Amino acid sequence: MNKILYVGSGEDLSPLSKFPNSKFIYIDSNPRNSYGNPYYYKPMYHEHFKEKIMCKLRENRIIQISPPTIFTDDFKEISVPDLDSHMVDFGRLKYYFSTSIPHEDYTVFKEKIIPSIIDDNIIPDTIFICGYHPGEDSLEILQKPFHFIGSYPTYFPKDIEELKELEHWSNKTCMSDIISNINNQVSTYSYLDPKGDLYTSSNYQDFYRDYKTYHIDEVDVSEGESEGCDRSESEGSNED
Repeated sequence: MNKILYVGSGEDLSPLSKFPNSKFIYIDSNPRNSYGNPYYYKPMYHEHFKEKIMCKLRENRIIQISPPTIFTDDFKEISVPDLDSHMVDFGRLKYYFSTSIPHEDYTVFKEKIIPSIIDDNIIPDTIFICGYHPGEDSLEILQKPFHFIGSYPTYFPKDIEELKELEHWSNKTCMSDIISNINNQVSTYSYLDPKGDLYTSSNYQDFYRDYKTYHIDEVDVSEGESEGCDRSESEGSNED
């Protein structure tokens, strides 16, 4: 697992310590909004999101190494910071803010975002799924075959039939390809349980068995707020 892709990462920095020898690509549509919408709507804007990420990374001695790379110029007439898709490079971690996958502009995705992800000639070889199922475009970023890590507290369907019941026809996720594994795109399947234990298998059926065995419906695995971050700022964030 040389480089791990985490779409919809939010403030979850726990994989950095769980996989200390891996590089990471974090992609999130915040602070613009939590839903990947290509527009600014004040009640959905998370004002202190980026600030909190930067604070948590500094506490873990992960420091920004270069100025942000900005991919779009769609919100210059709105005096609100960080609405355009951009990336901050922390060396081991590249964090893409206000960036949705699938991206609202496919040309930006193909010609700007993907090249920035692989500019060190290391293509992500692992997808980390936690919280929700990313769009199928996420798989375009990965080398093939790739590793799949599904983490608590995500819900995972039993099979393709159940997935079809969950998905809307216009909102296809990457899970169809991961479950069916046509052309052997997925090399290994791993489930990360609430305790942080990793169970690895060679197919989705065994992954699902581990998921059902070790998933706990009600468990508090959240970490407390870091004392070094200003709680007054974090409490001021807009909530959807």
